Amino acid sequence: MTKFLKEIPVHLSCPACGKTQRAKLKWAKNHKSLKCKDCGKNIDLKAKQAKAMIAKTTRVTQAFADVLEALHAEAKRAGKAVKAKKGKKDKKSKRKAGKKRGRSVGTKTAKRRAPAKPASMMPASPAAGSELKV
Repeated sequence: MTKFLKEIPVHLSCPACGKTQRAKLKWAKNHKSLKCKDCGKNIDLKAKQAKAMIAKTTRVTQAFADVLEALHAEAKRAGKAVKAKKGKKDKKSKRKAGKKRGRSVGTKTAKRRAPAKPASMMPASPAAGSELKV
């Protein structure tokens, strides 16, 4: 709530000129008057109208902070639920990965490779004297 108090503006109207002036909520709560930037007259922050506007801004800010906190808590619970589900899946995948690691690398590649042909079955290389024509 403290951060909201520092940043939220209170819109107060000047009783002399009618222009709207802005002051930070925390500042307005701790001061007695505000000088109008347009006409230079003082706005009494302890007057009934100014007090009502400050109180209303405080209530709205507090309600917003409460809703924001509830959303934050809900997101935190949802994140924990996702982590819990993910943790169960990770244990299964680690077991499968362990089984795969148990095989030797040479065995796996030997199954894929075609058996080597003996040298007698290899195609004859062209004779040293003959040239290939392309």
